[in-house]
Amino acid sequence: MSNQTNENHLNKYSDCSFNSFYERYKKAKKILSEDNTKLDILYKDYKLVDIFNNIDGENVLFRKNNSANEAKIFNWISSLKNKANLIQAHNNLTYKGINKSEIVELVKLSKDKKNLKSIPKKLLSLGIILVYEKYIPGMKLDGALYKNSSGVPVIGVSFRYKRVDSFWFTLIHELCHILLHYDMLDNLIIEDFDIENGMGIEAEANRLTRDILIPKSVWRNSDARIQKSEQSVIYLANKLEIHPAIIAGRIRFDNNNYSLLSKIENKITMDDM
Repeated sequence: MSNQTNENHLNKYSDCSFNSFYERYKKAKKILSEDNTKLDILYKDYKLVDIFNNIDGENVLFRKNNSANEAKIFNWISSLKNKANLIQAHNNLTYKGINKSEIVELVKLSKDKKNLKSIPKKLLSLGIILVYEKYIPGMKLDGALYKNSSGVPVIGVSFRYKRVDSFWFTLIHELCHILLHYDMLDNLIIEDFDIENGMGIEAEANRLTRDILIPKSVWRNSDARIQKSEQSVIYLANKLEIHPAIIAGRIRFDNNNYSLLSKIENKITMDDM
């Protein structure tokens, strides 16, 4: 049956019980048509099903970016959900809760990139699924968060920017959402940190993330914030037991100058996982 025949057949029932199904189908078709990737006919059908199955009506909280390629985002989210569903089925997880102290201790794993492989297992013990999902070029998405049907939080990290500070901000931001906003996670949150969002739950998660990565009481009086020198950054990193790139990233962000402290090693990729 051709796509046109499918569409005409569904349209015949669009004024009765199939109306919501048909609207969802049309939206999935539109999203797929906006994807410029060259696909054969069979793969297009598979991808259409993936997109259709992962359209959650309006239950998506974007850091809104109108230029974002929705087809790529839905494709990425579909892969994230498929992997998370397998993890859930294999482990029969329940969410056990997380507190600020546990998140602070997690950040200390940043000191050595070899520790990063252990993070998903540590979070799994708390009933949180973490998936490292490969970035799709051109996709404006750093990470995502939702709560599955068993109430288990699922975090996806894309490695959009292959930097230590970007990875840790994304991960800790999502954990702060879980800590602060667990009851709101029935809605999928899609994060694009290139978009400033100083309101509501995003502002709350941002504030707590910054305080967990570098406590504001320490940051306010630190030589690193004032001098912006490599030596002062390394000294503070050793004091806090975290990777110096996290502190260097905060300095770059606060000063809107991403050329600062360029000698501090900051590269991270999925190969490190």
